Amino acid sequence: MVLKPHHFMDIIKLYGGGIQVFVPDTDYGHDFYRAANEIIGSRQTQIKVTCGADDICRPCRFLGSDRKCTDCISHIKGIHSKNSYNEMLDRRIVDILGLCEDTVYTAGELCRMMGSYPGLVADVWREEAEACRETAGKRERLFEAGVKKYLNQDNEVEC
Repeated sequence: MVLKPHHFMDIIKLYGGGIQVFVPDTDYGHDFYRAANEIIGSRQTQIKVTCGADDICRPCRFLGSDRKCTDCISHIKGIHSKNSYNEMLDRRIVDILGLCEDTVYTAGELCRMMGSYPGLVADVWREEAEACRETAGKRERLFEAGVKKYLNQDNEVEC
């Protein structure tokens, strides 16, 4: 599957928050649930990293004909384009972890790499951390819990 790194981190964060099975989002119509269930089901899931539109975005009602998100955000001062914000997040993750776009990693590899970087969430979502420390702290705690839970699953054997 083709996936934005921040989408992967969101999946792991939500898994850390207790979501075991993801359900479709009728407001957006995207495939977050499908990707999340596949990733949670197997650490061997093959993921090609991208900073552009991914398999989650493909069916979303906000994906424009230019393959850019047309949705807007208002929770961060000075940032209104969800597409620009998400690209910024993904570029940060790629740069911090030394990931290569269009390279395939297993979900387990990505999770280990992300989990081994202390403060990754704060470094990536720094605008949100400045706006609301409580929300940022919760995101960090849930992501860390998700990494531990995901890497310690008993439902499959890693080679």
